[in-house]
Amino acid sequence: MYRFQIGGIPCSCSLLFPAVLLVLLLVDESGVMGCGVLAAVIHECGHLTAMFAFREKPYSITVSFYGVRVAWDPALLHTGMHEIIVALAGPFANLLCGAALCGLGNEQLRLLHVGLALFNLLPLFPLDGDTALRAVLGSYVTNSNAYTVFEGVLYSVALVLGVLVFMRREHNPTLLFTTLYLITLRLFYKRN
Repeated sequence: MYRFQIGGIPCSCSLLFPAVLLVLLLVDESGVMGCGVLAAVIHECGHLTAMFAFREKPYSITVSFYGVRVAWDPALLHTGMHEIIVALAGPFANLLCGAALCGLGNEQLRLLHVGLALFNLLPLFPLDGDTALRAVLGSYVTNSNAYTVFEGVLYSVALVLGVLVFMRREHNPTLLFTTLYLITLRLFYKRN
């Protein structure tokens, strides 16, 4: 892991990430990978913009094989509503880009932005939907109860995704890979 600072914010980058990204960009003749990277950057800039609007800065930024994670200390955000806004700012930035691309002829790029937003709204750790749902639940019930309710929602979503994977007639592997990715993320972050 390569560690550095940007504006006093601790950053780290897995050395494997840029290598894999470079290979994927070189192999991808369609340009979708480059558009995906741009959509991810716009997504993370949405989070950063919301944080800076609340006069807060990230606790850390990590770029790894599992993606980019902009971490912040929720205790520094003044209300649960601030935490929800910061969590949803990334998907909102992608939805804005998707809406702006309507009618410009690049349907693939528009769908990529909308797809990234919807994917990140899933209530699965460490996605943005998880953070927003925890903040909403935390304002209505105690933390331990919020976690229990959240875990129930988490496993319900995973079950629905699993059923969709196995019941799909076209045998499209996309949903299967997405489910496996989310399970891997959950296990990786639960372990750390």
